[in-house]
Amino acid sequence: EGRVTHVRIPTGYWLFSEDAVDGYVTGGERYLFRLLDWLKIYQMKAVLVLDELPGRGSASGSFFDSKEAFDVAQRFIKRFAEFVLRSNRNKLTLDVIVGVEPLKEPPWRFWNDAYGLRTFYEAEVP
Repeated sequence: EGRVTHVRIPTGYWLFSEDAVDGYVTGGERYLFRLLDWLKIYQMKAVLVLDELPGRGSASGSFFDSKEAFDVAQRFIKRFAEFVLRSNRNKLTLDVIVGVEPLKEPPWRFWNDAYGLRTFYEAEVP
């Protein structure tokens, strides 16, 4: 009999919100950890997706138009990567995260912009 084995979990930069001005409730990190713990209990795996970055609530791609938004995104991604590493060292969530999608559906028209995709991937993907 079949069963669900993997879950795709979309996340946003507010998961590690730095500023109440963002308008998002803080504390999401502990709920994501809790979800990963539940997945471990049920022998499931997770793929985490960087679904939303600053200014990326639509296909407009404004995250690439602003150095401030780009810098916030860079800090989020660093904290996100640290979370993934911590989760993979914790016995409660060890081996649950099997993948990370670095940027959902990036607008390719921003490839060569000053704060565009090329800059993003060169800075974030080793």
